[in-house]
Amino acid sequence: MAKRTSFIIGSLKWVRKSLAFKLILWTGVILVVSLEVFFYLENAADRRMMINQIREEAYRLSDIIKRGTYHDMLEARSEELQKTLEIIGAQEDVRKVRIIELGRIKQSSIKEEVGEKTAKEEESCIDCHSAEEKKPLTVNCYRFFTSREGEHLLGFVNPIYNEEKCHACHSPDNEMLGVLDIVLSVQKVYDAIAANKRRSILFMLCLFLIIAISITLFILRFVNRPIQELTCGTRMITQGDLTYHIHSDSEDEIGELARSFNRMTDDLKDYQGQLIRAKEYIDNIIKSMNDSLVVAIPDGRITMVNQATMRLLRYDKEEDLLGQPWERVFSKDIPFFSGSSDLHHVTDNGSIKNLDTVCRAKEGDEIPVNLSLSVMRDANGNPQAIVLVARDMREIQTLIADLKRAYKDLQATQTKLIQSSRLAAMGELAAGIAHEVNNPVKSIINYADLLQEEIPPGTKPAEYVRGISKEGQWIVSIVKGLLSFAQADDKEFASCKIADIITTSITFINNYLAKDRIRILSSYNFDLPCIRANATQLEQVFINLLINARDALNEKYPHAHEDKVIRIEAKGIERDGAPYIRIMFKDSGTGIDEENLDKIFEPFFTTKQADKGTGLGLSIAYGIIEDHKGFISVTSTKGKGTTFTIDLPAEGSLVHASAHS
Repeated sequence: MAKRTSFIIGSLKWVRKSLAFKLILWTGVILVVSLEVFFYLENAADRRMMINQIREEAYRLSDIIKRGTYHDMLEARSEELQKTLEIIGAQEDVRKVRIIELGRIKQSSIKEEVGEKTAKEEESCIDCHSAEEKKPLTVNCYRFFTSREGEHLLGFVNPIYNEEKCHACHSPDNEMLGVLDIVLSVQKVYDAIAANKRRSILFMLCLFLIIAISITLFILRFVNRPIQELTCGTRMITQGDLTYHIHSDSEDEIGELARSFNRMTDDLKDYQGQLIRAKEYIDNIIKSMNDSLVVAIPDGRITMVNQATMRLLRYDKEEDLLGQPWERVFSKDIPFFSGSSDLHHVTDNGSIKNLDTVCRAKEGDEIPVNLSLSVMRDANGNPQAIVLVARDMREIQTLIADLKRAYKDLQATQTKLIQSSRLAAMGELAAGIAHEVNNPVKSIINYADLLQEEIPPGTKPAEYVRGISKEGQWIVSIVKGLLSFAQADDKEFASCKIADIITTSITFINNYLAKDRIRILSSYNFDLPCIRANATQLEQVFINLLINARDALNEKYPHAHEDKVIRIEAKGIERDGAPYIRIMFKDSGTGIDEENLDKIFEPFFTTKQADKGTGLGLSIAYGIIEDHKGFISVTSTKGKGTTFTIDLPAEGSLVHASAHS
């Protein structure tokens, strides 16, 4: 039952939407209205004609009755008159024949009515006595009414005038003696009119069915079938089949429509091919882009990404990004994402170029990119989408970092070259000074030796002479060191113990330190492996470091202080898998400014006053340690102290022995 009801409802919907149904309904309405008007007018004319005929028949019948009963009324033969009226009233369509005089029925075809008084409100009187103050209208007075049984009747009142022959019985003052009232049945006329109306309706229905069937067959043959083909063709086009053609040999409008449809299909096929080629071309451009492409609508949701974006952000599927807010990819601190006003500024200006920012990858790590943005607008100029192109800057930043390191290394190399050049110049200068100083100093030593022979021993002059000779020897050793520094090829390297070099250096400068009340605390192992070195040069380096430490302590503590201490440590270490001896000189003096730490090994650089240092000591020490294949470095904190660290390659394996202090 439910299926049948559903089928019926579906059929009704189809019929209601059908073009044939609409055309039939519209044509039927026009036809029915037109025929109804036509038949109404025709029936009205027929009805008027038939009514007029009935009226004429009623008038003729009334006149015949009046003439036929004239002598009976004139001679007052009431019985013959009554019989005549009864005979006439027995006719088929005659329902009543009466003679009414002064409101009373004198004679009637219905014998029972004779002598009855009639009221003005009766159907036979009301039409003539329409108003109390008016005289009866007795000329051609017709009336149509319906009996209690529903029969349609026609009443006709024919006046009976007071003629001269009637004066024998009636007063001549009365113009009219009475009326002859005839009631005829007009049911046949009404039945004929109704039958005619039924025939008209039946004719309209038949004509409507014939026209509906004709229209249906016409639409099915010449309209519906081509429309179905067009509908099928449209459906095939929407499914992507642009090869579908409608075959029609008709030369009418439907045929022209079919040919236009075929031309449209061919044009669509050409346009589709062009669009496919254009789309493939654009897709290839987007796929081949090395830069990341992201398209977002103005409300901030991502609508498209390319493969470069997927690779950059390490996403596997585009669906992971499509529909997501752009904060999923771009940092929130980007200007045009930080607020609506900035976004409006972007959409107003149309683009942003070369913005350095970051993208957020799938795992959450940030990738530096260079971002450019442009606004895509529709035909009316309204913002339709925002196109963002991001370039991965990691490789470029790596190159920039490499360039910075290379530039820094180049600066360091340049500094070393300058330093080497200065050292070479200083070596030449030292060699010249050494030669100039060496001869006078040797003459002073010789004169001191001669004076020692002349002055008695044990006397004050003898001690002075020995002091002169000792200091002269010290000057000779210094000159010898300068010559050794200036003549690198003449340096002598031998196996040395670092403990002996430290001890000699302390002995040489201990008297100077004692005058400033500076203590030396040393800690080193006697069993440390030997090093291959020039002992004199290393002593020069150590003495220079001790002198610098003394100056720093004296600057911080001008007088005696418990913290005026220099600590010397020596121990074995491994550096890059090789054995080294590490010597550390620590003081708690004034320290070195951080910005000067990279400059202290440069020749002629010094933080001391002009009369207290030349800035050559540490540069010479740097060159000596470098010649020994070692490393020298410094750490310092301003106001707390400085530590110099020297690493020298050892000849043997490291042996950990007890420390000596």
